[in-house]
Amino acid sequence: MTDSLTLRWMLWLARLEGLSFLTLMLVGMPLKRLAGMPEPNMWIGWAHGLLFLTFLVALASARRVEGWPVRWLLWGAVGSVVPAGTFVFESRLRRWMRSQP
Repeated sequence: MTDSLTLRWMLWLARLEGLSFLTLMLVGMPLKRLAGMPEPNMWIGWAHGLLFLTFLVALASARRVEGWPVRWLLWGAVGSVVPAGTFVFESRLRRWMRSQP
């Protein structure tokens, strides 16, 4: 498996983006809907949006540097909009990379 700086950054951003999405869904939304507190949702949503866009840029950069097929770019993009999808994406990407010569 390649251990490039670009790949490491992309994987860390995937984890952070996934964690921010879960935090938004499991903390921010219940506080907004059930407790009537929209402020935490606004800040968590802002941080998640920034991490989401940064992850997509890092994903495209990692694809270019690592020479991945386009399908991994698409899987990463789809995984970033599904709760916990980035964790599944990372797991499958690591498995695929270990199988490559």
